[in-house]
Amino acid sequence: MEIGPSLPPHLLKKNKEELNSSTIHEERVQIGPCLPPNLSTHDNDQVEKGYEQEEDDCTYGPALPPHLANTSKSSGVVGPSLPIDPRQSKKEENIDEETGPVIGPMPSSSSTAQHYSSIERDIEARSNAMKDKLTGKNKVKQKREEWMTELPPEIGKNFGLGARKFRKQAVDCGDRSVWTDTPSDRSKKQEREARKRTAEESKAPWEEEKERNMNDMIQSYTKQHRGESLMEIHQRELSKKRKEEGIKPNERRPFDRDRDLGYTTVDPDKRKSLISKSKELETRFHRSKSGSTFL
Repeated sequence: MEIGPSLPPHLLKKNKEELNSSTIHEERVQIGPCLPPNLSTHDNDQVEKGYEQEEDDCTYGPALPPHLANTSKSSGVVGPSLPIDPRQSKKEENIDEETGPVIGPMPSSSSTAQHYSSIERDIEARSNAMKDKLTGKNKVKQKREEWMTELPPEIGKNFGLGARKFRKQAVDCGDRSVWTDTPSDRSKKQEREARKRTAEESKAPWEEEKERNMNDMIQSYTKQHRGESLMEIHQRELSKKRKEEGIKPNERRPFDRDRDLGYTTVDPDKRKSLISKSKELETRFHRSKSGSTFL
C-alpha cells in the first residue's frame, strides 16, 4: 500500500532493478573501501572461485602460483606416506566394543552370483508353493492304505457267498497278520518259508526215487485187487455232474427263511457218535509231514 505520489512506470522499473542489485551486494559483507558495482561483481566471482579451489586442495603453508600449481599435481602418491592417525584407530576400536559379541548365525560370507541366484530361486519356489496352496492348485487327495480298504486274502475270496446259517464254533480265518505285519515281519516270514522249502527239497535223490516206485506199486495193487473207494466214487460222480450242468459261478441269492434258517432234527445219540467218529478222521487220512511217506 503506497501513500503519496507514485513514480512513472519507466522510472519505477529502473528503481526496482537498482534495489535488487543493491540487495545482492548487501548480502556480501565487506569492510573498507570497495570497487564500483560494475567492477566488483566480476572480481567477487574470481575471489569465490579461488576460495573454492583452496578448500578443495586443502594445502597448508605457502602455495605455488596458479600457473605452476597445475603442473605440480600428480595422479598418485610418490614417496613415504604419513602413518595412520592413532586417534582414528581408537575410534574404530571403540565402535567394535560398542557393538559387543555377535550372538546367532552370521550372515553368509559368499557374495558370488551363484549364491544369490540360489537364494532367489528358493524364495521364488516358496512363494509359488504358498500361492498354489492358497489357490488350491496342489491339493493332494487323501488316500487310505491298502490294508484299510481291502479284506485279507483268506476272507476276501468268497466273502458273503457261503452258507447263511449260525455256526456252532468259531471260524478259523487262518493267518490274519497281513493287516499288521511290518516290512521287517514280512522279510522274516519270507526267510522262514524259504528255509522250510529248502528243508523239504533237501531229500536225497534215492529217497525220492524210492517213494515214486512205492507209490506206483501201491496204485497198481489197488487197481488189481481192490475196488474203488467211497471217496473216489463221489469224486467221479461230482465231476460227471459238473460236466453235464456246467460250472456255475457263485452268485448272491435273496434270503429264504425256510432254506437258510431250516433246522434238521437229529437224534442226540447219533449226533454224539458222529462227532466222536469225526475226531478220528484226522489221524486216519493224513499224510506224514516229515520223513519218508512209506515204511
